[in-house]
Amino acid sequence: MVLIDSGSTHSFIDKGTTRNMKCKLSNTQPLAVIVANGSRVLSRSTSMGFCWTMQGETFEADLRLLKVGGAK
Repeated sequence: MVLIDSGSTHSFIDKGTTRNMKCKLSNTQPLAVIVANGSRVLSRSTSMGFCWTMQGETFEADLRLLKVGGAK
């Protein structure tokens, strides 16, 4: 399942997906994100050059890691 929001400033992936897919993560400057329920979540990592195929088209993007559970 994919959720695309072309109005967002960043694209995100969750920690479970990166773990399951054995994605390489790079540490980044923390980025505070306010999610749909109003909670703040910190993103401290990026999956650079994440590649996926959808409906026969291949896409690549740098995705920020979101760890659900609030900012710490």
